[in-house]
Amino acid sequence: MMLGRCIHKSEEPALCAAIYLLSADRFLWGRALYAVNQNQIQFSEIHIHGVDLDGYVLFYMARDLYRGSQHISLSELIDPELVSDQVFERIVTACLIRRYGNVVLQEEGLQ
Repeated sequence: MMLGRCIHKSEEPALCAAIYLLSADRFLWGRALYAVNQNQIQFSEIHIHGVDLDGYVLFYMARDLYRGSQHISLSELIDPELVSDQVFERIVTACLIRRYGNVVLQEEGLQ
């Protein structure tokens, strides 16, 4: 639901990209939901204790795309033992959202 709102109302690609990644994992999204609104994400309010490796990668990539930081390196992203193919695909999509905006989600039919 939040992602749908983001697609239609937000002009901030970084916010949409981060919401896309946070909502990609059900457990992580349950932890993040109350720290996210249509205008911002309070990453300091998201407690990721108990998330699996995929959730950890999604969280830190969401934070990196949102803040412009670099917590996860390229060498970590391309390591198949650390990042599953499914998570890697979602990260690539999020990077496209960050660069080109929410039109990427509309083009992919992810509305």
